[in-house]
Formats: sequence, structure tokens, C-alpha cells
Amino acid sequence: LSMLFISHDLGVIADIADRVLVMSQGRIVEEGSVEEIFRSAKHPYTQGLLGCRPPVDRRLQRLPLPEDFRKDGPVDPQRLIDGLSMAPEELRERQAALYAQEPLLEVQDLQVWYPVGRDWRGRPKRYVRAVERLS
Repeated sequence: LSMLFISHDLGVIADIADRVLVMSQGRIVEEGSVEEIFRSAKHPYTQGLLGCRPPVDRRLQRLPLPEDFRKDGPVDPQRLIDGLSMAPEELRERQAALYAQEPLLEVQDLQVWYPVGRDWRGRPKRYVRAVERLS
């Protein structure tokens, strides 16, 4: 069974694919098994895609882009991430400014139910309660 799956989400690709084709500007720039590509990418664009996955342990001023890894030759991913990382003071200031603003939306007692199955008259047989009394 074959399937064509197009995504920039490398985590999903690693979970569902056996082989990977990496394309840039409509051209295949690299191909191989998931293991080969993730372990030792050869093409600068592939290296950039792999390098621009944001870290989960810190905030960045902006997300890295594949182009960041191709400027002026090879770029050390760790140095790039370090350069984009937000200082703890800046993060605290931004969070304080966000929490000081008025909310864009307030929700009171939100309920969302989805119909499951229909009877011969087209009426729902039952509902799945997705959200119940959220405030």
C-alpha cells in the first residue's frame, strides 16, 4: 500500500512513513528511509527542516526557518536556537503584558455536543459530549 502524504510536520512523518522524499521549490532534493533522513540528512534544505524544530524547553523570539540554516554556509542548529531564545526577563515581561490585557472573549457554561447516528427521520440517535460546562 502506498500513500502520498505532504507535510512540514516532521514528527508526523517520522511516525507514519517508511520512506521520505524532501522537496524544495517543486524539486526533489533528497530521498531515503525515515531513519536515513533523520539521522544524516545531506541536503542543506533537509538539514534546515530538521534543525528548525522548536525546542520544548524554552521560548523563542520567533520560530526558526529552513532558510536560517542555509545563510552563509552550514549553521550549527544549537547556536541558532540559542540566538533566537528569549531571555527569562523578556518572557516574564511579555507574559505580564498579555495577562494585563482585557480578554478577547469570555466563555460561560459552554457546552458542545455532536450527534452520533441518525434514526429513520434524520434525528440524532444520541450525542457525544465534547465540552461540558466550560467557563
